[in-house]
Amino acid sequence: TVAVALRRDTYIDDTNSVPPALDPLAVDEIENESPKGMGSSVSADAIEPDDFGRSLAAGPNGISWSARIGYPYCHYNERMAMSGYLRLLEEAKDRFVADRGISVKSLLDTNRWIPAVPHSRITMLAEAQMEETVFVAYNVDEIFKDLTYRARFDCFVLRESIPVRTAVGTIVHGYAQIHRRDQWSLVNFDERVLAALSNA
Repeated sequence: TVAVALRRDTYIDDTNSVPPALDPLAVDEIENESPKGMGSSVSADAIEPDDFGRSLAAGPNGISWSARIGYPYCHYNERMAMSGYLRLLEEAKDRFVADRGISVKSLLDTNRWIPAVPHSRITMLAEAQMEETVFVAYNVDEIFKDLTYRARFDCFVLRESIPVRTAVGTIVHGYAQIHRRDQWSLVNFDERVLAALSNA
């Protein structure tokens, strides 16, 4: 099942006109509800940016940071594009494992392991605008049989000091060992990687 929404864009056509047959699908702004089981609860109270950043970092097994939304994340318009969120999700993984002492390059150099992603999902809930500050949180929720782990991904902006969740997602990561250019296989986590992922 696929649902479609066509975002009107006044930068191109200030009349917001679309063909009559597509008009029922056209929206003035992307708005969505958080999918069941995804995302974390956020207070609707006003909060300072530094305090909000610290609150995101309070998870037991995760990492968070904030960054200015630059033009390359928006792709020809004023809003963060799905490709921008995909880049943030991959950056979250990269930052998390580096913080735990198992950076992507270190495992590639020592084990010939490269990250493998059997499943990922991102849902855009609201629009994040170019040059806003996006707050990103990445938390490991579960490790499956020493083979893969699932992490949760949340993005927010602050508007009038109120947190607005703009995207949520989940990603399942494992590692593939490279044997040859055309041959690789999923591998079990070793003790070092398991300890890092579980924050042991």
